[in-house]
Amino acid sequence: MALGLQAILLGTRFSCHNDKECDFLLFPREYTAMLAIPKLLIADDDVDLRNSLAIALERRGYLVSLAGDGRQGLDLVRTAPIDLALVDYQMPHFTGLELLRELRDVRPEVPCILMSGALDEIVCAEARRMRAYSILSKPIRFREIDLTIRRALAEVYGWDGSSG
Repeated sequence: MALGLQAILLGTRFSCHNDKECDFLLFPREYTAMLAIPKLLIADDDVDLRNSLAIALERRGYLVSLAGDGRQGLDLVRTAPIDLALVDYQMPHFTGLELLRELRDVRPEVPCILMSGALDEIVCAEARRMRAYSILSKPIRFREIDLTIRRALAEVYGWDGSSG
């Protein structure tokens, strides 16, 4: 069976062309070449920010999934292929830190960028402890977000941005 982008789903069972079941368990370094179009999650309860970021990032060639709160974000992390999460700190149902904690349990390889307009040393220390890739203070310029995303995808997956 030719491995397509769908094989990025870690540990997922796929049917082979000969109707036998095949198991693929791929890790980031092994599917670097398949990261043609990175899949991003934006979890933020600010609908205007969430939508404007999605539009700008889709124009850059990313596939974007949106979540309006931490619970929706966690549901997407558990069910959809996500290569990077861009998460607001203050959201209903789960804070960004709670979502990051759950993300580390479910998908530890996925880089997470935490954003907040209310950062303090306690939040930053906890985010670093949970291995947030980066912590950005709102308001954030799109260029800073874009560069941080590109840097994370390059460091974690070896993605060079030529396909996105």
